[in-house]
Amino acid sequence: MYRKVEPRAQEVGNAICEVKMCPQARDYVENFLKHCSRSFIQLIQLCGHNRARQRDKLAHLLEDFAELQDEVQNAPHAYSNRRLPK
Repeated sequence: MYRKVEPRAQEVGNAICEVKMCPQARDYVENFLKHCSRSFIQLIQLCGHNRARQRDKLAHLLEDFAELQDEVQNAPHAYSNRRLPK
């Protein structure tokens, strides 16, 4: 029923995959993308609920997005200085 979401960062042949990142950075990016995908899928599913259920679920969803924002702000900046090939 559900199709597996493959972000462009995980596609073979993409510049991000071809960069020889350290395993910790690759794991960090993959986990972050999975968390993002899950949150946005829940957001889309939320649109199908009635108003009362939307309010209940929206509180949990906003917490997930707050966690994502914290995760990005506290990301290891050691990986941000790497240059990607063009």
